[in-house]
Amino acid sequence: MDTNDIKGTLAKLLATENLTVEHCKCETASFDVKNRVLSLPLWIASESVYDMLVGHEVGHALYTPADEWENTYDIPKSYVNILEDVRIEKLMKDKFPGLRKDFFAGYRELNDKDFFGVNVMDLPKLKLIDRINLHYKVGVVDHTKPIPFVEGEHEWVAKADTCKSFEDVCALAKEIYDWSQDQEKEMEKVDNMPSSSDEQGDSQEMDVIQEKQDKPQESDESGQGDDPSPQNQSERGDQGEESEWDEGDTSTKEGGYDYSDGVTDKNFAENLQDLAETHEYAHPTYADVPEVNLKHIVVPHDKWTNDCDRFWANDCYTDPNHDCYAPIDFTKIDEDYREFRKSINKEVNYMVKEFECKKSAAAYARASVSKTGVLDTTKLFQYKYNDDIFRKITTTPDGKNHGLIFTLDWSGSMHQQIHQTVKQLLSLAFFCRKAKIPFVAYAFSDQYWEYRDDSDPNGYSRGHDHEDFNAYAKAPVAGQFAIYQSMRLIEFLTSDVNNQKFERLAHYLFRLSGHFQNRYNYYGYNYPIPNQLNLGGTPLNDCLLSLRTLIPTFKKQHGVEKLHVVTLTDGESNTIGIIQKPRHESNSLWRGSLHGRVVVRDRKIGYHGKVTNDTHSGLTKGLLEYLKYAFPSTNFIGFRVINGSDAGHFIRWGCGYDYHETESIIKSWKKQKSLCMPNTNGYQELYLISQKSLETNTDFEVQEDATNAQIRTAFKKSLGAKANNKKILSSFITQIA
Repeated sequence: MDTNDIKGTLAKLLATENLTVEHCKCETASFDVKNRVLSLPLWIASESVYDMLVGHEVGHALYTPADEWENTYDIPKSYVNILEDVRIEKLMKDKFPGLRKDFFAGYRELNDKDFFGVNVMDLPKLKLIDRINLHYKVGVVDHTKPIPFVEGEHEWVAKADTCKSFEDVCALAKEIYDWSQDQEKEMEKVDNMPSSSDEQGDSQEMDVIQEKQDKPQESDESGQGDDPSPQNQSERGDQGEESEWDEGDTSTKEGGYDYSDGVTDKNFAENLQDLAETHEYAHPTYADVPEVNLKHIVVPHDKWTNDCDRFWANDCYTDPNHDCYAPIDFTKIDEDYREFRKSINKEVNYMVKEFECKKSAAAYARASVSKTGVLDTTKLFQYKYNDDIFRKITTTPDGKNHGLIFTLDWSGSMHQQIHQTVKQLLSLAFFCRKAKIPFVAYAFSDQYWEYRDDSDPNGYSRGHDHEDFNAYAKAPVAGQFAIYQSMRLIEFLTSDVNNQKFERLAHYLFRLSGHFQNRYNYYGYNYPIPNQLNLGGTPLNDCLLSLRTLIPTFKKQHGVEKLHVVTLTDGESNTIGIIQKPRHESNSLWRGSLHGRVVVRDRKIGYHGKVTNDTHSGLTKGLLEYLKYAFPSTNFIGFRVINGSDAGHFIRWGCGYDYHETESIIKSWKKQKSLCMPNTNGYQELYLISQKSLETNTDFEVQEDATNAQIRTAFKKSLGAKANNKKILSSFITQIA
């Protein structure tokens, strides 16, 4: 597990609440007590120091109020900060005794590194508040001597340990500050009082000695002082150069050292900044999930089908007198569609049967038997030896309402298998329709740039450089994921239409996928399609972000309790951007690149994902984990079409299995050309399907003059392919039942 995750979990456990813990590029740790956000730098420190710092900040999270911190009287904030540290650290040690060792070792280690900046200072000259700070955090000087206090100061030290609330801290801080100010005024009066002639003797001699101790030794004529040690030379500074303390008020600075109020608190905060990691790549980028504007993302089914009708009705395809007349012949593709519809009936019926059986079994497992309180007359004769003579009733709960959302990869890399993948999608869609399961199938694409909702004044206008984030986000702010502006979800299929319109949608989708089979692999098809329906990039991550808004919308529309999201793709997602603050004097947000370590964040539900080191497959997995957290009753299932040469690499490096398990999976893949992999890459179930197995005809076909051996081989091949296909379908049905 990543160190950040461990320390973040530690903070949540210490706080006994689901705090929002962020490791970010900041000077010091801080806690937003109102929004419950704990911000931690990436400290380069020992485990004891790290745990001490985390425990300290969690103490503020638990015990420091949000509203009263700003109303801390007219005194230096260091007084309140030091005394509040004493209070909250005491409470944390009492609540978690195991932290005592970390606080002791952590502060001792930092003091040895002079984080308080007092190792070369005269401790008795420090202000009372600073010595209280050292007393409770370090305790001793040089591991032996206690922090010095004079008569009258010990009672303030004891009072610091008795503060029960933040109000007590503020009141005590005011009292200590006033007392310190009175003591300074008394000392000034004594220093300014003229000495009498009767008190000159020994007193004058002591003043001379004290003056020599307080002042650095001045060099003699030879240029050397009485104490030529490096410490004294460094304190004096170079002759002729102006000291850094020469300007401003020097009343609290003696010998080149600062003895002002709260100097230990200030030095500690400044030195703690040096522990923070400064390398840019080490800091994760927190990206918030936006609420998508579905009016601009989703292309309705009526829109793309009407586009196809208008395109195919163009004069160049229908008017023989047109200069570029080239008639479209759909004979072959339409005949193939009719054959396909007949061929999938058995497969669809099999899936419906499996679904009903699995659903009934699940309902039976939840059935309960209870007594009715009415006598069962058939058991009355048992009353002498059996008390259970009452009628019983078995209650079988109703099954949950199911629903499916399909997302199809409409990218150029799918060209070789897009037709076969669409066939799989249509089979699943016809199954849902027959089982009366509400569903919708979207294709995620970045080519349908011309679509916009004309009724919305903030609609998307063409142009990749157009910085109108209202096109996809309802409330765009800096730090959100920047969904690609041309990304669209094309509604290819839906259960919300009648049979006639659904057949039209399925037929047109079959034509579109058949076009690409003709373009890259000749199948006898010869017809064009609208440009905006061509294959393009792979905005998979953009599609997953859109599900944050799509899922609750779909569930509310269809009254779905159990939802399944099925993704059909062949590769990794395109990169995704992040909304950044205005450039220079511009007031408009802009789309920046997102790279390196990324953390998915949703503050509305208090979600912070794990740090991902990859903006492609790693971020896809992170988004799926986020969606599972946001929608725990939703299953996320993946169908990945893959080439045989890429399967080994994907299984070895993309699935996170150990060596022996990986080799066993690869061996099974080579034998079956399909795999069902549970809990992989963010999916509850990931199905790997070979591209060649999709293209292979599983029907039992042999030539008339075939030998017995050829017939036996063809029969085994047909049975094996159908068995593998049924295994995948059975596992899929189990997931959605």
